[in-house]
Amino acid sequence: MPGSAVQADLIAVLVAVTGGEPRVLTIEDGFALPSGPLQTGHRSLQAGLRAWVEAQTHHPLGYVEQLYTFADQRGVMIVAFRFRIWG
Repeated sequence: MPGSAVQADLIAVLVAVTGGEPRVLTIEDGFALPSGPLQTGHRSLQAGLRAWVEAQTHHPLGYVEQLYTFADQRGVMIVAFRFRIWG
């Protein structure tokens, strides 16, 4: 539709394996994943991901690289990133 704004919500699933056990970085005492809207101030998906993941989890992300982008017919897009958490 002409003139309609595009909105994107980003949800991060940050997975690691430590001591042979898979772990997922969560917020709200394990009940939610880091998430937030892509905002006009974010210059890229990576910048948006870094900004709200670091703000919500207090874990600085080191290296972040976009690996894949998938979209379906409904307009749902999934972007896969590779990352490293420092600290």
